[in-house]
Amino acid sequence: MVDDPTAKYIAQAMAASVAPVFLISGIGVLLSTMAIRYGRVIDRTRMLLREGNELYDMQTGASFVLDELRVLYKRARMLRATIVITALSSFFVVLTVFVLFSDFILGADHPNLAATTFLSSLLFLIVGVLLYIRDFMVSLKTIREDIKVRASQPIFEDES
Repeated sequence: MVDDPTAKYIAQAMAASVAPVFLISGIGVLLSTMAIRYGRVIDRTRMLLREGNELYDMQTGASFVLDELRVLYKRARMLRATIVITALSSFFVVLTVFVLFSDFILGADHPNLAATTFLSSLLFLIVGVLLYIRDFMVSLKTIREDIKVRASQPIFEDES
């Protein structure tokens, strides 16, 4: 086997890139679920715009449909921000891999840059996941209100 220092550097660069690549895969799965959730919010909004008045009686239904449309719009904006922020996380992971490769291949020395880009990716990921959790909280509150309007009677323990 030939002892080629270039091959060693490339192998080291590839080894250093494995962990970020796994992170990119995980972020990709997360982005996929976020996009599906965003699509469901859009579909629900379109359905309410078409059929909302027919789903509820006119006394409580008209204002409820408008309230739900406002919440759905808020959720769609939040999910859009969540997707963009999480995609930025993936971008910064890719940027980290690029910096690592440039350091190994070109002999550049940017240890602080690689650390900064990786920490940036983690920060964006944290914010994205927190917003995603927030959407779940808002959606549960919305479905509770929908149940209350449709049931026309108290069904939750904390109601009298």
